[in-house]
Amino acid sequence: MKKVLLLVAIMTGSVLNAQILPSGVPTTNLKAYYSFNSSLNDLSGNNHTASYLGNSSRVDGYRTCLDSANNFQGTNGWGGTSNSIEFPATLMTAMNNLSAGSVSLCFKLDSIADHNHSFGIDNTLLVKQKHGSNTELNLSIQNGKVRFHLTGGFPSATNFVSTTTVSINVWYNVTCSWDGQTIKMYINGVLDNSMSSSATLSNMSSPSYFAIGALSGMGSYGSYSSIDNVAFWSSSLSSSEVSQLYQSQLICCSDSIISQPSSTSFTTVPGTANFTVSHSDTSATYQWQQNIGTGWSNLSDLGIYSGTTTDSLGLNPISTALNGYGYRCLVNSCNMDTTNIAVLTVVVGDIGVNEIVKDIIVSPNPTYGLLNIVLTSSAEYEVFNINGQRVAQGKTEGQIDITNLPTGSYQLIINNDDGRSTHTIQKI
Repeated sequence: MKKVLLLVAIMTGSVLNAQILPSGVPTTNLKAYYSFNSSLNDLSGNNHTASYLGNSSRVDGYRTCLDSANNFQGTNGWGGTSNSIEFPATLMTAMNNLSAGSVSLCFKLDSIADHNHSFGIDNTLLVKQKHGSNTELNLSIQNGKVRFHLTGGFPSATNFVSTTTVSINVWYNVTCSWDGQTIKMYINGVLDNSMSSSATLSNMSSPSYFAIGALSGMGSYGSYSSIDNVAFWSSSLSSSEVSQLYQSQLICCSDSIISQPSSTSFTTVPGTANFTVSHSDTSATYQWQQNIGTGWSNLSDLGIYSGTTTDSLGLNPISTALNGYGYRCLVNSCNMDTTNIAVLTVVVGDIGVNEIVKDIIVSPNPTYGLLNIVLTSSAEYEVFNINGQRVAQGKTEGQIDITNLPTGSYQLIINNDDGRSTHTIQKI
């Protein structure tokens, strides 16, 4: 009988560059994070890429190490050109109609803008605006203090100001949260002010813009500030999370990924695959993920997977059921770093000779649940789902019942005196 060679090639996506998220940034319900260090990419993994409108300039960022921010000056008045960074419609949707949430950014004022707006807004930092209707998530400066307006038309009881008076040419981190009971403002990781309020983020359709910087129709038409590290969550951050976030933005990190997962080939049946990453921080922690076409999920050391929290992921045995699956590793050091994506391609070919594989017939396939196995001796079996989790096991002399398993694709491994056999089973 012919021996089967499973050739596995991993194709690394060269256009998918690693993204770095500071390790202290709370990731639960994180909708977007922008560091502005080299691009306007959203580092949360949700792909809410921002875009420039008008003019802004790159300046030194919030951290004392290598970092950059965006500096915004003024506009040409009402109806004039905005000088801003605008967030996409996808983020407008994600940060809409929320009973709880949080926003955070770092800013440094070049000057205090002229106090000439009818609602008392001086420097504009952040706003989600629908002209003539509603203003949301507005962070701005009012008479030297930070002002937050959650929702509603101006003026509104949902806007309040910090107790801190800010100075020019000094970096500050401000984080604001709401939960339908209280609105809170933190300055540099410490609670600065709070107010009781049942206000929540409204359902705003078709905003005029959602942006940072100098915006036509807002404030004194000027931002006159540098803005960095903008982030959004769909939950109210705790005080410890805010402190952790602030501390994460003070850390200078030079550690990085040294090598990415690379391609290899395998010559045994059913074959093994290995993906490896190396990082300059020897104390870094690792989490491998898999994408079968429905999004990324964490792997664990079950079934065919091993080393899922190390720098080397192993898959054994592999089959054509894994063809086209993507793999990446989250590396947590002083920053959260994500490797390039490696795509697993399984190619089956004849090579003849030597190893004899017994004919073990499994039918019907697809199946409603009862599998008939043609065996020459009793066997042990294991069934794994697409995440590599073992979902059934036992002994059989000719039948396996997977009626209780959900519809989907499974890998069946049979071991008896004749050897090992691997089958991809479709449960319908």
